[in-house]
Amino acid sequence: MGKTKGLSTTQRTLRALREQGRVCAIVERFNELARQAAEIREGLRGMKITIPGKPIAKKRPRFVRRGKFVGTYNDQETEEGRWILEAKPQVTEQMEGPLSLACAFFMPIPSGTSMKKRVEIDKKVVPHFKKPDLDNLVKFVKDCLNNLAWRDDSQISYLWAIKIYSQEPMTAITIEPWGQA
Repeated sequence: MGKTKGLSTTQRTLRALREQGRVCAIVERFNELARQAAEIREGLRGMKITIPGKPIAKKRPRFVRRGKFVGTYNDQETEEGRWILEAKPQVTEQMEGPLSLACAFFMPIPSGTSMKKRVEIDKKVVPHFKKPDLDNLVKFVKDCLNNLAWRDDSQISYLWAIKIYSQEPMTAITIEPWGQA
C-alpha cells in the first residue's frame, strides 16, 4: 500500500481509489456528465447566458442616518457591475413581449465535504437548501438583466429556477419569447 503517514484524509482516499482503479472511472463519469450538460444546453432555444463563479443573491437596501435625514444606498453595485460585464457579451438582443426565464444556480460544494460525498454529488443532482434563498438569486439576475436582455423584468411571464450543488459553481440562464417555452 505504501506510506500514508503524514497524508491528509483526502490524499489517502485518492490514493486508495487510484489503487482500486476507481479514479479513472470517476474522471470518465465526470467527463460524461459534462458532455451531457453541453448537449442539453445546445438543445435549448433562446438566448443562453452563463456566468462562471459562485451565484450572487440580491441584498437588501441599506439605510444611513444623516442628522434629520435618512438616505438609502446599494452596497452591491460592484458585484452587479462585474456580473453585467460577464453577461453583456452573451446578450444578443433586447427581447420584447412576454418572456420565459429559466435559471440554474450551481452552488459550490462546501470545502469540508468528504471526497466520498463529492463523488456522490458528481453522480446525481443534489439540491442546495441553505442560504442564499432561491428568490434572492433570481431577483439579482432579473435586476442585472434589466435594460440589457429585456426592457423591464415585468416582461417575465414564466419563471423556472433550480439551485443545486456542483463542482463548478456558475449561473446558467435561458431566456425565450413566451410562445417558445
